[in-house]
Amino acid sequence: TTVIAATNHEELLDRAAWRRFELRLELPPPTHGQVMAYLKVYLEDLQPHLNVTATVLAKSLGSSNAINVARATIQGLQALQRPDVVAARRGLNADEFVPKGMLRAYNERKRQGAGEAH
Repeated sequence: TTVIAATNHEELLDRAAWRRFELRLELPPPTHGQVMAYLKVYLEDLQPHLNVTATVLAKSLGSSNAINVARATIQGLQALQRPDVVAARRGLNADEFVPKGMLRAYNERKRQGAGEAH
């Protein structure tokens, strides 16, 4: 049987609990550089269309806690909306609202998807 456990409050566990584990790993919070590397990997496809760098994003998170970084990234990606939807909500055409590079990439992906469907 393999048991894996995690805690942020090791001081709350008594010695009897610790004796049940043969191996103990301590994982320190990621450094600012590690957070930037994480963001660069997961935002690589979006980076050309963002007006912000991974460095600025890493600093703006306000936390280098790994789970906070992961949650912020996932929430940000889940909140993404198609450029035409955002433009319509603002009463604009997509070409009036969306940065040219982002609109070009969106339209190319849209055309590629339509080509694959046939």
